[in-house]
Amino acid sequence: MNTTTRGAVCAPRGPDILHYMEDQELRQRIEAMEVKIDAVYKTTHKLYVIFMVTAIISVAAIILPLIGLVFALPSFLSYYTNISNFQL
Repeated sequence: MNTTTRGAVCAPRGPDILHYMEDQELRQRIEAMEVKIDAVYKTTHKLYVIFMVTAIISVAAIILPLIGLVFALPSFLSYYTNISNFQL
């Protein structure tokens, strides 16, 4: 590989310049893709948290009233049966 030294950087000359440019271009593309992948990961994690909170709230809104009905329904039924059995 033919190179000339400019400070601490060795720049290729001749036909090796194409290989060097391709490497630089590939590195830049890979770095850009890493940034995009990190952004997608952050967005996906936020969506996961939102879905989990929504699922927990939905379950709480459905299950907790059903559990309350298990305890409240017998007392309501006994109250109404007592009223219907009341004789004037």
